[in-house]
Amino acid sequence: MSVHYVFVHGWGTDPDFWERLRPHFPKKQSHFLNLGFIGHDQRIENHKAPSDSKRVYITHSLGTLWALKNKVADIDVLIAINGFYRFKSFSDERSLQAMKLRLERDPIPQMGDFWKKCGITKDKAHLNLQRLQEGMVWISKISAAKELGAYAKPVLCLCGDADPILDQDIMKKEWSGFPIKTLMGGGHIMPWSHPEWCANTIKEFVSGLKLER
Repeated sequence: MSVHYVFVHGWGTDPDFWERLRPHFPKKQSHFLNLGFIGHDQRIENHKAPSDSKRVYITHSLGTLWALKNKVADIDVLIAINGFYRFKSFSDERSLQAMKLRLERDPIPQMGDFWKKCGITKDKAHLNLQRLQEGMVWISKISAAKELGAYAKPVLCLCGDADPILDQDIMKKEWSGFPIKTLMGGGHIMPWSHPEWCANTIKEFVSGLKLER
């Protein structure tokens, strides 16, 4: 039985977000979903893993919520990097509404400020405003607490103590009951800023599950 890795990026990014983490995993056993926030391609392609493979979903930020709501039956192992299954615990309604309004009125400055806060560098990115606005609805309104509560398979949460988006103390409460690994000095884009640490931590966890036969 083989292991197949499915990567799901977060809001305001695209599959290129995994560029630095990608080389640490077998190319033929990796698939990168595109949620369509950036670029012209809006398709969310289904990956074609062998029927007898174990599917490890490596998700980031909103990608964790999205995967739990849309692919939970397909997930054999969930790895949440800087991930959340509901965002309302991390922000107030007023801030989210202000962000949604600015996204409608001044999308380029809004996304520029968001990327800067996260530590992301994007130049002349083609924004898919419809998808970004749909993503904001997910962030502000949708919860996958029910799906996570019923999920009875392995979960690993990776977080950073310097994440400007997801407060570490709240992360510990939100992911209570699941194994959590914290990177000292880690921000909100650890697959980009600390790919080696993420890869090693994930591989150690997955190896301990003895999925491959």
